[in-house]
This record gives sequence, structure tokens and C-alpha cells, in this order.
Amino acid sequence: MRLYKYHKIDKFLIWSLVNTENWYSRLKYLNDPYEAFFNDQTSTSIYKNFKETLCICSFSKTKDEILMWSHYADEHRGVCLEFLCPEDNNFKSSLIEINYNNKITKLDNVEITKDGHLSLNINSNGSWISQKLETWKYEQEIRRIIIEENTSIKGLSNKFPGKLSSIYFGVNANKFEIDLIKKITKDHNDLNYFKVELNETQNNMSSNHIV
Repeated sequence: MRLYKYHKIDKFLIWSLVNTENWYSRLKYLNDPYEAFFNDQTSTSIYKNFKETLCICSFSKTKDEILMWSHYADEHRGVCLEFLCPEDNNFKSSLIEINYNNKITKLDNVEITKDGHLSLNINSNGSWISQKLETWKYEQEIRRIIIEENTSIKGLSNKFPGKLSSIYFGVNANKFEIDLIKKITKDHNDLNYFKVELNETQNNMSSNHIV
């Protein structure tokens, strides 16, 4: 399976490519203030405290969405990284595919496991983890989550979810930055480079092999 990650071309992308790691951010630093939103009626801070331990890295199922290039790839000046990921069930179980709807999860009880942890079911009291409002539907998001109990840090890094197989450059990416990224990634085996442009018949972005 393939996952995609949109990036601005900056020092953070260069760090990511050099270290072959993605950044997992605390929810409060993401661009949606209603990320993992819920209506808590339990009169406790248990869900709130758990939410603060979550670090998220967002991927997409698509490399062709014009809005993604505009919002997350520096207005088409950035890149989209393609990862060729394992097909086994163990890896797939680490992925959370986002459900887009406007029904806010209502929490009215707390379930604790025998070892003292919060018990969550992704189909009931944990559905807020995989939910975003419908307006974000174009993202086609798949996310991975790391629990980090040291809430004083803004997030942490983790290895790429799979082999970096292709880098797609936005239609507005300049030659200097394209050459820079290619130089940084020259030691990656079988890495392909593409330049995207508008597909006028399908109203999305398509790619041409550039080297």
C-alpha cells in the first residue's frame, strides 16, 4: 500500500529526509482546533488528559488532490512524499483511517482496564480519535499515533512508515530546490522523482517523470 505526505520545502523537510523520520505532533499544534473533538459529560479530566498524550502524524491516500497541494505543500511549491508500506495486518492495524462526519462524539462514561488504563473502542467511546468534520474530507487522511506521556514536549519523531519510493514536486517548485532535494536523497535506492501538473480532463494533479 502507498501513503503520501505533503510538505513545504524547508529545514524540516530536509531533516525528515536526512533522518528518514516523520514528525508526530501534539494535537494542539495542528491546524484544526477541533481535531479529535468530543463532548465530555463525564465530569472528569480522564479523556482530556489522555488526549494530551497523543502525538499524530497525518498521511493521505492521494497525491493528486489540488487542495492538498495548496494547503500543505506551500501553494504547489512543495513536495509530496510517497511511501511504499507493508501489506501485513500488523502494519495496517497501526493505521487509523479518518471518518468524516459532523456528528460529535458524546462521552458519558469512563471505562478503566484492569491495569488502570483508559479503555477505548474506536467504534464507540474512542471514535473521536478517527473523526474529523466533513469539511476536511478532501484530505483523505490516514494517521498514525504515538502515545507520549511527557506532555512538556511538542511531539516526537518516528521512522518512515515504509520505503520512500517517490518524490513529487509541485508545479511551482523551483529548479534550485528540486536539485537540492534530489542531492539530499541521492543515496536512496530506486527513488523516483516526478513533477506534477494539472490534469485538465480530471481536474486533479497528474505527474510526469523528470529523471
